Amino acid sequence: SAKGENVIVFRGEGGREHLREVREKRGARVDYVECYRRSRPSADAGPLLRAWERGEVSAVSVLSAETLENFLAMVGEEGRMRAAASTLVVPHAAIAAHPDARRFARVLVAGPGAEGLVSALEKLRVTP
Repeated sequence: SAKGENVIVFRGEGGREHLREVREKRGARVDYVECYRRSRPSADAGPLLRAWERGEVSAVSVLSAETLENFLAMVGEEGRMRAAASTLVVPHAAIAAHPDARRFARVLVAGPGAEGLVSALEKLRVTP
């Protein structure tokens, strides 16, 4: 039971409200500490696009919807075309349901934590 608990969630600016909603329904008090900001890197996507073209990229993993949006903006139209033949690996169903996830041939929801991500990526090695 969460009744009477004080919960602090460390998250990025503008993060989801799901944890607050669930914990407050169970009687907890929830506060957020926004300790990072997601932003689009200014890196050149050219090397990634060339590797993708050579067949060296078969999956993309993102940890947030904002990361997915930023990634697709960075890779442009060429990258979005390549995504249509690639797998997207995400940590939870909310990202899998994002409209940009539909740009990928397949979306795989990994289990929780780093272990879940590693396990999902290992499965891709044996499952075409």
